[in-house]
Amino acid sequence: MEFRRVGDTYEKKITSVAANGSTYSCWQQVRRETIIDDRGREYLRTIPSYDNGVVVPSHTDYQDTIEKCVNRYHPLSYNVNEGSFPTWESLVKQVFGEQESMGWEYLATLYQNPLQILPILCLVSEENGTGKTTFANALENLFGQNVGFYGQQDLSSQFNTWMSSLVAVFEEINETETTLNKLKAASTARSVTINAKYQQPYTFNPFVKIILLSNNEKIRFPVDTRSVIPVIPVHSGCDIFDTVVQS
Repeated sequence: MEFRRVGDTYEKKITSVAANGSTYSCWQQVRRETIIDDRGREYLRTIPSYDNGVVVPSHTDYQDTIEKCVNRYHPLSYNVNEGSFPTWESLVKQVFGEQESMGWEYLATLYQNPLQILPILCLVSEENGTGKTTFANALENLFGQNVGFYGQQDLSSQFNTWMSSLVAVFEEINETETTLNKLKAASTARSVTINAKYQQPYTFNPFVKIILLSNNEKIRFPVDTRSVIPVIPVHSGCDIFDTVVQS
């Protein structure tokens, strides 16, 4: 299927290129007139139509369409198989240390129960090479376009599409009480209004998991420990993290 119509909007399936050079498929809005120019007016009759777009996450029973709606959650780009994963074992052990079991539980929840609300995962270390950024990149490798990287500008913007992500990773934010409270409120929200460019605002039930990467070990969240998991990784002294996202 090359084209589809969702509500009144036509979309075309294209192949795009990520910053690292890898390719991925996505749907891009296209004008009705452009389709007519390229394919002719009669071609419009052959394009499948859907009532609306929804976001229903699943990694075990994904459906690209639900009833007459398009599922905008991105499916995994690989098949899951049993086997050993030494690089992931090293990464989780290094990043979470004595909290390693919690790290595995966090990963298992992301995969098995993506709708579950989780506390903010705060990876904090003044040192470089601790694996905190590599862990976030590895999550993107696992869950693809369902993981996004954001900064202070995104928190301050009127557009908040990051709230419809599975995982939202925040770096280089102003760690003020206002900002941290905003993240806490987002991580526990049951209903929000999503404002996206060139789209009408719509109500959404978020399931976003927030990860905060920070170099400030003195950061203090004005919230209780049920809302935030602080983790302080230490330097590993090895280069295994250079290849973990390829495993």
